[in-house]
Amino acid sequence: MATTRIGSQLFINRGDSPAQARAWVDSMHANGLKLIRLFMMWDLLERREQQWNFEVFDAVFDQAAHHDMGVVPTLFTLTSPGYMRRSASAQAVDDITDDDFTAKAMNYVDRVVRHYREHPALDSWILWNEASLDLKPHPRYQGLYSEFLRQHHGSIDNYNKLSYQQFDSFEDIVLIEGNNEDFWAPHVEKLDWFLFNRHMLMHWIHKICAAIRDQDPNHPVHVNPHALVSNTTASGQDVWQEGEIVDFLGCSAHPVWHFTRFERSQWPQAIAMSTILMRSASRGERFWLSELQCGPAMDSGLVYDTPSPEDLNIWIWSGISTGAEAVIFWCFNDRDDGAEAGEWRLMGPQGQPTKRSRVVKQLCQRLDQHSDWFESAKAHEPKVAILHSTPSRTFAALGPHGPSSLPRSNESVDDAICGAWTLFDQLNIEAGFVDENRALDLDPKRTPTLVCPNVNCIESPQLLTKLDRYVQGGGTLILDGAFGSKDENGWVLREAHQQLEKLTGTERLDLTVFNGEHTITGKTGSMTGWYLRSDLKVLNGGSAHMSWADGDPALVVHTHGLGRCITIGTCAFQHFFAHGCQSFKQTLEGLLPQNHRVGKLRLEKNSRHRSLRHSVLSSDRGELHLLINNGNGREVRLSCLEGGLVHHLDDHRQDSVTDGTVLTLTLPPYDTYLLGFEA
Repeated sequence: MATTRIGSQLFINRGDSPAQARAWVDSMHANGLKLIRLFMMWDLLERREQQWNFEVFDAVFDQAAHHDMGVVPTLFTLTSPGYMRRSASAQAVDDITDDDFTAKAMNYVDRVVRHYREHPALDSWILWNEASLDLKPHPRYQGLYSEFLRQHHGSIDNYNKLSYQQFDSFEDIVLIEGNNEDFWAPHVEKLDWFLFNRHMLMHWIHKICAAIRDQDPNHPVHVNPHALVSNTTASGQDVWQEGEIVDFLGCSAHPVWHFTRFERSQWPQAIAMSTILMRSASRGERFWLSELQCGPAMDSGLVYDTPSPEDLNIWIWSGISTGAEAVIFWCFNDRDDGAEAGEWRLMGPQGQPTKRSRVVKQLCQRLDQHSDWFESAKAHEPKVAILHSTPSRTFAALGPHGPSSLPRSNESVDDAICGAWTLFDQLNIEAGFVDENRALDLDPKRTPTLVCPNVNCIESPQLLTKLDRYVQGGGTLILDGAFGSKDENGWVLREAHQQLEKLTGTERLDLTVFNGEHTITGKTGSMTGWYLRSDLKVLNGGSAHMSWADGDPALVVHTHGLGRCITIGTCAFQHFFAHGCQSFKQTLEGLLPQNHRVGKLRLEKNSRHRSLRHSVLSSDRGELHLLINNGNGREVRLSCLEGGLVHHLDDHRQDSVTDGTVLTLTLPPYDTYLLGFEA
């Protein structure tokens, strides 16, 4: 790893000249930036058929090389140029069934890659900006859809088991234009369309990636999924599959678009969570925060907002604290026209400095000053993993849209995932993520706790067996909601009840729902029941730690082999995200193993605050501690678990400490306190 590189998108407008482009690059360099992201829009390169012009982009690359900056081109393969009169906008996806168009699209890829593959400023490729496909049923997709169904279901008999209508072949399944809104229609039709979108998205990500690698095997390729704290399964996005195709993952993290279900004060947590999801799903150690809002969103975005200089400072450090290799802004300058015209820029309307750009420059200088600590910094392996359940999220996408206060919505699983991650973050425990495939091989010694928030649907028939082995091997498994009640097609998993009983030490007697909140109590405290009640019968090896008002078990701990399975009979993590139930957080902390926090400096319990994040990175020099304070100045105490030398990086002080030493720090408002620890 190297010191996190800070960069920005440079937006090339239609009227920009090479001289203007070079001036922008000079300004980016003067502000401390090291990376330039470029939209290589086909329309800007081929304004008329066969009239290719790279002049402005060449100026960016050449000037970047002069300043020893890296350039990250983003391809727009499936958006046809304006002269073709096909795409409605500069980012719309054209007809992917048109072979003549797609041949021209792949020619565009070849031309761009060949043109820049040997340029000294080329850093890496982004193959598709915020890749997604929200295709709607249409006869043009009939052939592709029939072939997908054949691959996915294997045989028409398998399909007929799930379908109301019965067919003799996959070709008999005729696509009807529009959406099937019949409430009683089998789930398979809508779910398969979601999966078809995913199938086609992965096909094109793979195809474009292969084309880039064919022309340029020397530079890495990545992609930047977006809206990572929301349910994007209907439009094909699956970060786990994408991570298997490209060299590494980045993400887009725009609060006004992506984090509106979070309180504004919690946007830094959403940024960190999104970036850590990329860290979890990437194949290697590389991952980026590839797009971060840095300017005003007035007429664009789901809400209007502008990051203050203090916000932007905290947001950047939130990305750095995850171990991200790069943090890239959207955008250094602004667009001339369109939905974002005059918005999102770091600089002023005429390119002059702003309060935000001054903060960025100071932050870049600060990173350079401490490069001896940051140049080898990387994340620790998390002790807690959260199951990011693709089948549960996909099935939830069938639900209605609604706010987080509505328990039954298309975001119910993602809200629960967010609740689990933010709860652990408030406990000063940085959780990572796994999908079902990675959960199958989870080692309880490396990852002592696995959390399954609202994992209602299970795809792999091996999952319950593997989870049983994980717990018996010493792992702590935490389940809530209607865990494992359905398969990936939404069918009730009746045959799994014996495995579930063995794993959880409970028999599920009933599942009911209710309005409002019910109190759950135990010897050590209380928590809130919300939306769902699972009536549990405790079996051998289990013990009821908390109960409903009528005395029935609500939270059961099952000692199983060397580990434990904790079953929570309500939607506790989803409720925590919606309402922040602090009593549940306290209850859960009391049940967790003690070996979950990393680092030799621990934030004392009475110093924790939901606006304070304590992240720990490993470095060749030792541990790098980042105390990110998104609030007023505060005094905190850190306990030392081992003797060594504590470096206060910004004021160049050192403290010699022993095991048990308590450090008292005064944190500045809306800033990050940096500590190094050498044993």
